[in-house]
Amino acid sequence: MSTAMFILVVTLVIVLNIVGYIGSFAPAIPGTPLCLLSLIITYFCFPQNVSLTLLITMIFLCLLTIIMDYLAPTIVTKLGGGSNYAIAGSTLGSFIGLFFPPLGIIWVPFVGALIGELIANYGKVGKAFKVAFLSFLSFILTTGFKLIICTIISFYSIKACF
Repeated sequence: MSTAMFILVVTLVIVLNIVGYIGSFAPAIPGTPLCLLSLIITYFCFPQNVSLTLLITMIFLCLLTIIMDYLAPTIVTKLGGGSNYAIAGSTLGSFIGLFFPPLGIIWVPFVGALIGELIANYGKVGKAFKVAFLSFLSFILTTGFKLIICTIISFYSIKACF
């Protein structure tokens, strides 16, 4: 591999990992798949440094994060007695929160779920806070899991470059 190609591949891997980390918080950016793409690139560019077993394991973990990211908020909110309004409010809050980093990314989905549940239950504040807290908790857990998986994938993809 030429020096120019090496620099291009390493730059692409680093950029994909950085954007992947941002995507762990931002709902519109597929964070874990972008980090996985960096590992796939290193697998084909530096095959001696990335095993097929590692790649398959990371693909499985990436798919698991995608499934968790979509199902966990719904399941946790429904288990807490929440409505579809709370889920929609939390999702809308996630997008709005992007414009108010870093605290907006965390608190605006909570407020969105709270408002959504207040609308659905005509002002039952206690239930709304419970559902909003569960929605917030699921956001924190799924984000934490995505960050852990992104860190592992980033470590192996950058290590494989050198």
